[in-house]
Amino acid sequence: MKTPFKPPLVAHFICLTAFTLSLSTETAAAQDNVVSLRTEPANTLEVLVEPENTITLTISGNDNGGFGQSWPALPAFAAATIQPGVLSQTGFGNQIDLSVLGSDNLFAIAQNGSNNRAFGQITGTGNTGLVMQTGHANVAVFHQHGNGNSVAISQSSW
Repeated sequence: MKTPFKPPLVAHFICLTAFTLSLSTETAAAQDNVVSLRTEPANTLEVLVEPENTITLTISGNDNGGFGQSWPALPAFAAATIQPGVLSQTGFGNQIDLSVLGSDNLFAIAQNGSNNRAFGQITGTGNTGLVMQTGHANVAVFHQHGNGNSVAISQSSW
């Protein structure tokens, strides 16, 4: 029996006081997608999760994520590739664990490949964090504490 095409899960969020994430289709559960989100009002993001990938995201504060905004000051490779507020995984076995505590923080993580890991913590105001990983078994860890910090990590392996 041939399995029908199952497109990746894509969700756009503009988070209000009540936050809802729906993995209502049986496709999402059948493909081992795991998404855990906690957020507060006025945070915006986009999430793309493909089979056997996990995202754990905690957001507390206001105006975090920045989906639809532009990066204020990042290297050209980063600004042209992914916009703020996007968490994207293609491939399998990838993991994102991100905690954002504060306000006006922009972030994005893109993983393309397998068994990549990205762990981040942003605490404060006006911080910018970006991770892009392509290939297999990349690991990125960043911590930002304070105000106005920026980090851009790009890794490729084959």
